[in-house]
This record gives sequence, C-alpha cells and structure tokens, in this order.
Amino acid sequence: MAIMLAVNRLLLLCIGMVAACSPSSSGTPASSSNPAPGSNPAPSSNPTGATIELSSRDRHEPQTIHVGDTLAIKLRDSAQGIAPEYRYGWGTPAVKGEGLEFAGRKTTNPPADVDGGSPRERFEFRATAPGQATITIPVESAGEEASATEFVVSVTVTARP
Repeated sequence: MAIMLAVNRLLLLCIGMVAACSPSSSGTPASSSNPAPGSNPAPSSNPTGATIELSSRDRHEPQTIHVGDTLAIKLRDSAQGIAPEYRYGWGTPAVKGEGLEFAGRKTTNPPADVDGGSPRERFEFRATAPGQATITIPVESAGEEASATEFVVSVTVTARP
C-alpha cells in the first residue's frame, strides 16, 4: 500500500512538472509594454524566434536577444506554509525603454500533496524591434524578514542576422 501511495505521488509530481513546462496558448498578448494594474495576460508562445530563459541567478546580468525572440523569466514565490514575516510574491513587471514588450505571466502552484511547496511565476517578454530596455519585477506582499529583492535585468534587442 505504501508503495502504491508513493507511486501515485510521484505520478502527480511528474504531471505537475510537465504542465509547468508546457507553453500556454490560451492567453492574449498585451497591447503595451506596461499592462494596466491588475491585468495579467497569460504567456503565449512565439514560433518566429528563440526562447531565452532566465532565473533569479540572472538578476542584473545584461542580456542580448534578437527581434522575434521571447525572453522568459522564471521566479519562485516564497514557500507556502512559512511564517508571514518571511513570505513574498512578485508584482507586475515594468519595461522601460524600446524594443521589448510584456507578453504575459503564468503562475504554477505546487501539487496539493506537497507541503511547503513554492508557486512558480513565468514572465514572458517579446522582442519587437531593435533597442534597449530594462525589465523590473518588483517584490510585493513581502514580510519584514523576506530575503527577496526586485528582479532587474537590462536587455539589448538586435536585428536578426
């Protein structure tokens, strides 16, 4: 019985991981670089270019991408079940500059049977024209002891060779 329960949990975990990695095609692209407060378009796949994935380790690391590429930033929220003073989440991203627009956001929650799992956020940005831009994703709802700081990255968009 214990083996069967372990196999079921492993299967649910695998299904959750596959769902988290598959692209969303249900969203509509945002019409501007900075969405209206409270709006949260879902990411959409971009078949014309490459997808470059960043994580919290890439904070403040300048990036160069091409027109038509998609830049995906994957960040974790604080783990569920921890004390409120350590919790944090991610706010609405802002894009300042030219050549890059916010394309959507997708939140993936941990499986229900995982205690203390962390939700994952995927923010997508589309390279629309040559230029330079800075993406800032603020921390929101942070407790006074939260260790997270805003995610900032500079992006140069170049014409495709």
